Amino acid sequence: MALWAVAGPMPECVRLPDAGREWQVRIYCAGREEVRRLAQESVPEGVERHLARFWPVDA
Repeated sequence: MALWAVAGPMPECVRLPDAGREWQVRIYCAGREEVRRLAQESVPEGVERHLARFWPVDA
């Protein structure tokens, strides 16, 4: 699976085990308010953090 950001693809792919299995995903994001504030002055980098959690559909 490949993840993309607004700026384009991430440099690494996410590899999930068990080809053909269905997965659920939940994505958390932190730092968005800080990005909103900093974006008024410049292009913020490295402020937002993301956490992606995967688990099998049948779990």
